[in-house]
Amino acid sequence: MAPVLSAHPHAMATLVLLLSVLSLAAGGKLLVVPMDGSHWLSMREVLDGLSQKGHEIVVVALETNLHIKQTKNFVIKMYPVPFTQEEMDGNFQAFLQEFFEEGSFLE
Repeated sequence: MAPVLSAHPHAMATLVLLLSVLSLAAGGKLLVVPMDGSHWLSMREVLDGLSQKGHEIVVVALETNLHIKQTKNFVIKMYPVPFTQEEMDGNFQAFLQEFFEEGSFLE
């Protein structure tokens, strides 16, 4: 590979320039529209890491949700929905109650 690069000095100079500039790159901006629940719990860890590396993060979420809460690592933009937090919590609890009362599907 070395003979190829020495035969093309402009390509070598361009490659060295690009590699030296990569370390100066700034963090980007991210728009995140997450799913609530366990997906969000995993995504939050990734967003925390990206935020520490300089990325600006905006999370778009439902006004009523289970786990998505504001932190110092990202900005949350909430949008309204036609049901309250209490209605959603009640529906979620009813789902859990029904799911666990039925027992195992293996029986």
